[in-house]
Amino acid sequence: MAVQDYEDGRAYGEEEERILAFVATQTALAIDRKRAQQALQESEHKFRALFEGSSQGVMIQDEEKFLEVNSATLRILGFDSPAAILGKHPKDTSPPFQPNGERSETAAHRHIAECMEKGSARFEWVGLNARGEQVPFEVILTRVEWGGRKVIQAVINDISERKQAEAGLRESELRFRESQARFSTAFRACPVLMTIAKLPDARFVEVNDAFILALGLERSEIIGRNSLELNLWSSEEERAKLFERLKQERSLRNVEGQTRGRD
Repeated sequence: MAVQDYEDGRAYGEEEERILAFVATQTALAIDRKRAQQALQESEHKFRALFEGSSQGVMIQDEEKFLEVNSATLRILGFDSPAAILGKHPKDTSPPFQPNGERSETAAHRHIAECMEKGSARFEWVGLNARGEQVPFEVILTRVEWGGRKVIQAVINDISERKQAEAGLRESELRFRESQARFSTAFRACPVLMTIAKLPDARFVEVNDAFILALGLERSEIIGRNSLELNLWSSEEERAKLFERLKQERSLRNVEGQTRGRD
């Protein structure tokens, strides 16, 4: 048994005090190292759980190659094993050119350099899946510390459905414009007097050439005015009744009315 007196200053000589101070310092350092190791392990466990549990494709890469990929990346790209991706440069898993005509190799180096310089980069990318098919992605690159060095975390989202919807919308807009053009041509060329007016105030928004010819006015003199202002109806009361019926029934056919000719 050893009995130590920690209160009596005379219990230790100068050399013993130095030894005790050294031991205390080393013990404190060892405790700090242990805590740091535990914190690092906990951080790595959390990272690994988030990395593997993410529904988004997540890859770790340096400036030359992929270092880690999660299971979601394999699912999105259709690969069975990380070996199909690890060690490759992004250009190796992409078509030769991106949709804007830029070489994939050039574009990849540019985005990587931007991330390493600014800390992040966000862009759209076209890659190749396991079947060699092109897949559009939204990519977010973030510079991170990993294993004591700066690397890039790449998060990818498959935007195939969004791109298909955008293409469908563009096609619909094109068909609509073509339909408008056909309607406008037929409307203006029709020999029957035709007009389009806003229901609340009956002001003309479009008239065909036959209507313009019948009135003897310029188009600019008609658009924005209504039949009352142009004095086209013989009876204002008859006009009012017709528009009231139109508001109620939404559609009228074979309705007779008297209008004034243009002097």
